[in-house]
Amino acid sequence: MNVPVKRTVSLIEPKDNSRSGKEDLRLSDFETDYSYVLLGEPGMGKSTEFKEEACRIHASTPIPANQFISRKPENHPEWRKGPLFIDGLDEVRVGSGDPRDALNKIIEHLESSGKPQFRLSCRSISWLEPGDRKRLATISGSKDVPVLLLNPLNYDDIRKIISEPNANAFIQQAHDHGMQAFLFNPQLLDLLLTSVKTDGWPDSPSKTFENACWKLVQEQNIEYRDARSYSQQPSHEAVLRAGGQLSALMLIANKAGWSYDYTDDSEILSLRDVETQDDVTLRVAFGSGLFEGGLTRRTPIHRLLAEFFGARYLHQKIESGLSVRRVFALIMGDDGVPFPDLRGLTAWLASLNPQARKILIHTDPAAIAFNGDASSFSLGERRELLVNLEHSIDLTSTWPSAAALGALVGSQGASLIWELTGLPERSESRQMLVYQLLRGVSQRYSGMGVVRRLGPEVQLEVSRKNLLNIVYDPSWQEFIRCEAFRALNLLLVEKSNREMTIGKFLSDLQLDLLPDEKNDLRGTILDLLYPKELPPPEVWNYLIDRTVAYRHNIYLEFWHRLIDRSQENQIRELLDSLCDRSSVVIPKLANHRLSSIVPRLLARGLDLFGDELDISDLYRWFKLVKYDVQTSQLVSLDSSDRSYNRNDEANKTIRNWLSERQAIQRALIEHDLLTQESRISDSGMIGLKFVGRNPPAGFRLWCLTRAAELWGPHQIAAKRLAWWSVSIKGRWEDPLPDHKVEQIVSDIPGLREWNRKRLSSKDRAEQEHTEWSNKLANIRDADRERRQKELEAIRQQKSELAAGNCVPDLLHHLASIYFDGFATGGKDPKSHLESYLEGDMSLARATLAGFRSMLDRDDLPDLDQIAHLHENNKMSLFALPFLAGMEEENDSLIDSLSERGRRRALGFYLVTDRPMVPATPRGENLVNLFAFNERYHPPWYEKALK
Repeated sequence: MNVPVKRTVSLIEPKDNSRSGKEDLRLSDFETDYSYVLLGEPGMGKSTEFKEEACRIHASTPIPANQFISRKPENHPEWRKGPLFIDGLDEVRVGSGDPRDALNKIIEHLESSGKPQFRLSCRSISWLEPGDRKRLATISGSKDVPVLLLNPLNYDDIRKIISEPNANAFIQQAHDHGMQAFLFNPQLLDLLLTSVKTDGWPDSPSKTFENACWKLVQEQNIEYRDARSYSQQPSHEAVLRAGGQLSALMLIANKAGWSYDYTDDSEILSLRDVETQDDVTLRVAFGSGLFEGGLTRRTPIHRLLAEFFGARYLHQKIESGLSVRRVFALIMGDDGVPFPDLRGLTAWLASLNPQARKILIHTDPAAIAFNGDASSFSLGERRELLVNLEHSIDLTSTWPSAAALGALVGSQGASLIWELTGLPERSESRQMLVYQLLRGVSQRYSGMGVVRRLGPEVQLEVSRKNLLNIVYDPSWQEFIRCEAFRALNLLLVEKSNREMTIGKFLSDLQLDLLPDEKNDLRGTILDLLYPKELPPPEVWNYLIDRTVAYRHNIYLEFWHRLIDRSQENQIRELLDSLCDRSSVVIPKLANHRLSSIVPRLLARGLDLFGDELDISDLYRWFKLVKYDVQTSQLVSLDSSDRSYNRNDEANKTIRNWLSERQAIQRALIEHDLLTQESRISDSGMIGLKFVGRNPPAGFRLWCLTRAAELWGPHQIAAKRLAWWSVSIKGRWEDPLPDHKVEQIVSDIPGLREWNRKRLSSKDRAEQEHTEWSNKLANIRDADRERRQKELEAIRQQKSELAAGNCVPDLLHHLASIYFDGFATGGKDPKSHLESYLEGDMSLARATLAGFRSMLDRDDLPDLDQIAHLHENNKMSLFALPFLAGMEEENDSLIDSLSERGRRRALGFYLVTDRPMVPATPRGENLVNLFAFNERYHPPWYEKALK
């Protein structure tokens, strides 16, 4: 990738880190971390990112992991000054030995070098989680070694790399030819560009590599070409074969590259050791574009390419008579399974060679399905592969590339998927297999919104019906149903039955007829259909009435991101429609703890359209918010939960907008006073939402002047304005002096009388201020009294609470507060609980003791009873307190529980909506963002299953 683009990363471990789930993170965001690990698929650009980051911070050039291991730390004092960028752990993991040995050697060298800061890169498939991260943590004594995933390129990156006027046309062609997955990987994109420029568009991933390789053999190293001592050039096919030989030997020997001459580097092979009858061709391949470096040391331009080349060479040798068993003797262990570091090689060999495929489909189906090209497999071979894959699929960390999945599904694979989904089997391995296959369907159907060649209409209709069945079938896990809808959404692009199908979904969603226990499917549908098929005025219809347990899911995240993802005209539509339905919508937002959307939406609308609206329309928008005395902020109507209602940034925007437009601000105040004139005597809040605690300079003079103008028709409003001109209020400017007041009101008999009565008592102004202050104090005292009564009621049950014998409702309520600590941005639920209890540490300790006491009780519902409650849409009030107790105890506690206790823990955990951290972002849609949020479990959960 010659064109530099700004790459992003995702934090995938630890999941409770404040940066987890954030978009647009960069390596620079982790500059101060002691260490981190960068994962990525082959060709994603890990080495490039390490080079750029090292250059940015003026660190030493990244060192290959094989060199770091093979050298002696005492000979490299520069290693003591970190950070060290150690590149390519995956390339030094010995297939026939313990894969942990390489990392252990790196740790030893780091300790010998004084434990400097370090960064380590590795292929995703070669990273052993959580063992590798725990071993790395021993260096610093920290458990929080960040593990990052290098994100795919986005479309802007792709266009920049293509750097042609017709970049969009190239992207569309990639989609039309099923090569869209090649777009998001820098190395694959370079290969695709090279291949297309050479021979046009291929019809399979293997053909893409083949075409790219033909181009690369022509890019011979200039130095080598100038130094050559022969004139007869070998054919390109001969060079490709020789390059494949070098690649195969290097991979099987677990080495890093080749040297033209003999070398002392144990990680480099020498051309002089290769037995060949065509030394010239071997040297041409060595100097070609298949490898990079100088005359004395050259390495493959990328391991992914070396794997394809090596497999191509082995395939040709088998075709020429070499026994498959002899090949397998080199690439498999005693257990008959390919060495881990050779899985890429064997995956390509299975793609190219039918003889090897028959065996490898059984010995390593995951590598064949997820790392190679199954586009040439027969229907029978695909069926056999899927059968074996289901029995060996990794349920925790398997994340195959989109290219492999698209090839696996292909034009024939859809029928096999529908065979699987039509059966009653719903085991965890079946569910995971179906999910990955549906990802392949989505990959195959993805396009850019123009006419696409997806296959016969009859076949597409079969796919549509089967996808519909999955979406409506609650026996499939929600993330699978979400992926089915995503695939269906892509399949229906520009189809005549799209409107009918989507309309049915939206209707069922609004009527709550679509089974969706945790609302992730609802969130997926909203995310994919807004705002095209689901216009802004209608989106409020899909807020549900029932309470949603606050955990990170697609539904809640959709609403959190609604404003950010809406275009300018859509912001106005959202505001106007919210005004029409505020009495229905705002309570639902409050029920979901989404009240802050209202001031945020108002702030955005003012910024975009405020200057275009007349006062009545502006006032209509402002009726969505009220002035909160406690916080001195504008908050949503009908919301008493200040933790989720206030938004400092939105308030600052609104206040700044008003202060910069005094004429509009004053017009809104007057409109508010006149509109609510009959209520002025009962409320001191009228008009204050527009000035708050810091009215602009000259405000008091305007109040009295305007009072004089309004006295005739609007005496109540005028009197309120008059009092504002002389009242003593907080941070307001000094009241108008008496002589100024007398001068302004001299021509208005009614105001003269008002002023005479005001002056008749020297303490009148102070009295009015006292009354106002008392009113505010009463409001604050009432709120404080309510909280104190609530806390006092808890204190009265302190002993029972500590023993876990208090009212179950109280335990449930306090556990909900405890777990809200995850949801509100804090990473310590205990601190959130203490804040709620107003710092009463004794009461907090009693509460935590009550949680822990749940673990020893045998009178709580057992697993069967928990399941029965769940089936009837009920939940035990002891579930959250029990889980909070598990959270507070050491992970090893699960071992001391009885079998009944462990089953109870699993039951409570599996049926309870838990606060969770979002999974790794893998694309632009929330569907992918949260697809695996239920795959991450606390350590005690894994132990309980054993």
